[in-house]
Amino acid sequence: MVRAAAPTLRHERELWEAGARVVVGLDEVGRGAWAGPLVVGAAALSVDGTGVAFPVGVRDSKQLRPAERERLFDPIAAACADWAVGSASAAECDELGMSAAQRLAAARALGALAQRPDAVLLDGRWDFVSQVPGSADAPAADGFAGPVRAVVGGDGCCVSVAAASILAKVRRDRWMTEAAACYPTYDFDRNKGYPCPRHCAALAAWGPSAIPGRTWAFMDHLPSRPPDNVGAPTPPGRPRVACATMGQPVTVIERPSSRPGVVRFEINRSLTGMGHEYYSASPPPTSVRPPDELARRLFAHGAIDGMHVNSNVITLDMSKGADTRGIRELIENLFIHYRPGTEVPDVGGATAPAAG
Repeated sequence: MVRAAAPTLRHERELWEAGARVVVGLDEVGRGAWAGPLVVGAAALSVDGTGVAFPVGVRDSKQLRPAERERLFDPIAAACADWAVGSASAAECDELGMSAAQRLAAARALGALAQRPDAVLLDGRWDFVSQVPGSADAPAADGFAGPVRAVVGGDGCCVSVAAASILAKVRRDRWMTEAAACYPTYDFDRNKGYPCPRHCAALAAWGPSAIPGRTWAFMDHLPSRPPDNVGAPTPPGRPRVACATMGQPVTVIERPSSRPGVVRFEINRSLTGMGHEYYSASPPPTSVRPPDELARRLFAHGAIDGMHVNSNVITLDMSKGADTRGIRELIENLFIHYRPGTEVPDVGGATAPAAG
């Protein structure tokens, strides 16, 4: 990874010399994510020298590896005269729009500071902290009334903005890692809600989780959206039930193979992005990711010794003398969302995935 030059205090010093005592750098993370909150970090530096002795290695968070950001988090927090993060949830991003949600997150970050800022530094050209008179796009009642300087590339050249970017990124990443325990199918501990093949495959197979922005543009390209109560626990003693399959019809085609005992199925959904997954009947997979769930169902169906999934191609090693009856239906029924109201179809004795 090629590292840019270290950020400096040039802009902060110019604002101190102009009379500001506390200068706060702000930066946002999560605006380009498919899931999770939009987070704004605030790093305050004081003219009296508090917050000037930052640890070596502070850069724009995008220039740092996750372990480096984690290592720098506590030293940066200790070096700041004050610091805070503010966030807007995915639901607020949907309701307000991204611009207003970013203003809201920034207002919350500034409001959480114990030291009132005299001036603010931002990354980019857009001032998202000052009140816009008569605008509904400013959730903070008064906005920030002091001087605001927007610096293109500010997260790379201003120490306070770079520090804010690291604080925001680490806090958001930690939240997404915690969310992964509740939504393991989406690999939030790895992708942190950002676009990647695995996240795309999970969305295509299982629909949005409870935490993405459902009105964001990319959602229009998903086959459908699941009902609001997808993932609700099934009451004890009640059968798990299904709603209709996702809007775009699921197509499963069986393909012959030149190898004896091997059969391939192609579907119009990606299960693994560009990755490869290999399974055997023992031990059974324990994750609830779509390819793992499919492996469990197929091995429960029987007559299958091994399975290999690459994107939308499923290759099966069949047991000697076995046929493929019921397998196509099992694959099709992987793409069913669960909610009360409709009985689960009985497909070869396979069980539906546990809700939640």
